[in-house]
Amino acid sequence: MRLTKSVFVFWALCLVCSLSSCIKEHNEDSDDVVSYVFVGDRVPSFSVEDNKGNRFHADDFKGKRSLLTLFNTTCSDCKRELEIIESVWQKLKNDPDYQVIAIGRQETMESIDACWNERHLTIPAFPDPKREIFTLFAGNYIPRIYLIDTTGTVRWMAIENLESTTAEDLVDRLKKLP
Repeated sequence: MRLTKSVFVFWALCLVCSLSSCIKEHNEDSDDVVSYVFVGDRVPSFSVEDNKGNRFHADDFKGKRSLLTLFNTTCSDCKRELEIIESVWQKLKNDPDYQVIAIGRQETMESIDACWNERHLTIPAFPDPKREIFTLFAGNYIPRIYLIDTTGTVRWMAIENLESTTAEDLVDRLKKLP
């Protein structure tokens, strides 16, 4: 009986230790914002492709004033932010000096297309199903917006709560970028 109780306690402790180590490793459980790219940094090198074969490379930021947003279709803050980004896109989409790109963290092109159809969005979007691109920029928290100048350098960024940010503010900031 005593041996059985000791074995049970041992396995219970092992389970608790293993669960707590998983929680500590998962950045979404942390209240601390984890960012790897900051204002003044060059955009990290990446390449992404949609299901139509359209590719976007980090080098494509060079020569254009750009807005990059990282989002997820199930995030309520992201949904509000995407409406603002859509307004920016509508104002700038015909100007070859600007581009707007959305990358869906842990999204497939199918889930992005479903969200875009439901919300009537037209922003160029790409999936990041394994968080490979997102983890170049951050460890947690979405939505994220990066304004990138013609050299590929981040000049402004916003994380998570963007309620005070308007489309007009973003367009003005983009137009002031070198």
